[in-house]
Amino acid sequence: YYILEKGYNSMPINLPGTLFNKSMKARKELAQILAQIISTRREMKKDHQDLLSSFMGDKESLTDEQIADNVIGVIFAARDTTASVLTWIIKYLAENPSVLQAVTEEQEAIIKGKEESGEEKVLTWADTK
Repeated sequence: YYILEKGYNSMPINLPGTLFNKSMKARKELAQILAQIISTRREMKKDHQDLLSSFMGDKESLTDEQIADNVIGVIFAARDTTASVLTWIIKYLAENPSVLQAVTEEQEAIIKGKEESGEEKVLTWADTK
């Protein structure tokens, strides 16, 4: 996947040795791996209630190649979105010291409360809500 990602924004010249060429080879290999997973899932005839199953059970009957394209697209979207959001959060906090201070104080207060109640001093997702 990472090879595919590196070539995503490269010059689209498909010559041996270029990032784009390596990316296309990686994409083909990833599609083959996904095709094997899809084939195994079809043989199992078991509903898994996940993204892959939703594509496989689509009423429009997607081909295995279309399913692989969709899965790869979701992976790209999820990874890029997370990286973008984290970048913007860090930028926003760096540009707004008062907000950074408030967030820091909030997290420290949560840890102090956990420490006083004998809980482990580790922040969890539930603590941030």
